[in-house]
Amino acid sequence: MALLAPVRSSLAKPSVRLRSTGIRQVHLQTYIVTPKELSDALKKNVPTKISTAPRVIPLCAAWFLPNDPKGRTGQQVFKQKRIPSARFFDLDAVKDHESPYPHMLPSAHVFAKAMQDIGIHKDDEVVVYDTQELGIFSAPRVAWTLKVFGHPGVHILNNFRLWVEQGFPTESGEVEAAEDVQNSYPMPTLDTSKVVDFAEMKEVAKDYSKEGAEGVQVLDARSQGRWAGSDPEPRPGLSSGHMPGSINVPVPELLNPETGALLPGDELRKLFISKGVDPEKPIISSCGTGVTAAVIDAALGEANFGKPEARRLYDGSWTEWAQRTSEADGLIPMTSKHLITLARPLTNLPKCLNARHIYSISTSLPPLGRPVRPPGRGINVGVAHRQYATRSTADETVEKLTEKYATAKDEFEIASEETEKKSVYAADDRQAAREELDSLKQAFEDAAQGENGEEIMRRVGNRIRELEQGVVAMEERAMEE
Repeated sequence: MALLAPVRSSLAKPSVRLRSTGIRQVHLQTYIVTPKELSDALKKNVPTKISTAPRVIPLCAAWFLPNDPKGRTGQQVFKQKRIPSARFFDLDAVKDHESPYPHMLPSAHVFAKAMQDIGIHKDDEVVVYDTQELGIFSAPRVAWTLKVFGHPGVHILNNFRLWVEQGFPTESGEVEAAEDVQNSYPMPTLDTSKVVDFAEMKEVAKDYSKEGAEGVQVLDARSQGRWAGSDPEPRPGLSSGHMPGSINVPVPELLNPETGALLPGDELRKLFISKGVDPEKPIISSCGTGVTAAVIDAALGEANFGKPEARRLYDGSWTEWAQRTSEADGLIPMTSKHLITLARPLTNLPKCLNARHIYSISTSLPPLGRPVRPPGRGINVGVAHRQYATRSTADETVEKLTEKYATAKDEFEIASEETEKKSVYAADDRQAAREELDSLKQAFEDAAQGENGEEIMRRVGNRIRELEQGVVAMEERAMEE
């Protein structure tokens, strides 16, 4: 798929651009910009044939998943409707073509050649935007790519749908050849501090919940079904599931449902807190192929959540992970169907504890057997930012429930050992385990609705998940035998 750009000068023949003596008129101060801000900047930076002043360049990053029901492509929608003078960045072309994974970062040479071919100068202010249909989707990935290759002026339009609805101009049809014939984009250097590779990601997963581990948080932008392993991936043959300890943050939850625009920073911050994300710990964003992971990265920036130097992106994301790991090595956990059943009835919890948060909150908890830390003097979590009661009350409840979970887990292990000896699962052992788990579910639900509910949920949710997995494993092995 060819890039829509006319410039054909060679990287081997750099040219010197004359500097304008005029005052630069760019007025884009933030990473996320509104349609009006972009419109005003374009009006104040009208390019001419003789001007060499830095420009404001709208850059369309339209891209659709390979299983798009309408069979749309980025170039098609770019030709149908775009911001006047916009260029097109082809995610399927500007990538590492030697990699077996779909959208790995290109080499510095490929990136520089792409920027040159679409007529962008190093000192241009680039405003990346998405399709009208999707709102915010792939533009953050292109913007992130420009940033990690050191382009100084990068912004994201929030968003093209609002640009159209608010009456700003558009054009359609084939793209005219650019007038610039002296553009040579300098060879950049990749900022590797912002990128996570597979080797590091594997170490992060192996260290999950270990005492003394750094506590790196992995946020996954895919849908809840794909993350849980209950829905298929859009790429045939690729298993679904999630990395150990990852927190599910589906892209739609970061966007306004009506406009598809990124939510305001304060709302995004509340959302991340409700998911159990700790702004003091490192964060790695991931998704299917590394595209929508950048939406999470942009949202973290807009919310001023976490330290910028501690926010990174896993380039290969799930497509690489699922092809290089397996359930057998414990690096692709599945969410138990019974846990999903448990979560759905909890409809009477406080707003900050609604059921869709249970999965992400529980995955950040330590496994059974690790010391339970005191809950502290009270925490602000979730949309309601409730203050909870004293430490002693929470400690007492958590201690009692944890003891029950530990006892039940021991019973499961004993039953398992007996099974190996007898080669047959005793029906009464399975029934007892199931009854114990059901009683723990009820205790969990009752406790979660109390004044210390969220603290308890955060601390013991993972125990219930482990019990569920143990019971399911027992039942499945019993059926096999």
